[in-house]
Amino acid sequence: MPSQRSGLQSGSSTGDPAGPNPAAAEGRRELPVLEQGVVRERADAARNRLRVLAAAERLFAARGVAGVTMDE
Repeated sequence: MPSQRSGLQSGSSTGDPAGPNPAAAEGRRELPVLEQGVVRERADAARNRLRVLAAAERLFAARGVAGVTMDE
């Protein structure tokens, strides 16, 4: 089924298979990329992770790894 898209399409009138350069389009500019610094873990996420690990440790100690499922 043919696409019903509107707007820019791949290729250009000059036959460029890569299509038009979006940065060169009139009225557009490239936006800066923000640096990704160290993401601080949320306190509630850290507490939850520790609780899950502690529960897993108790189950593994009691039943062995093969005796524990993801549902527990």
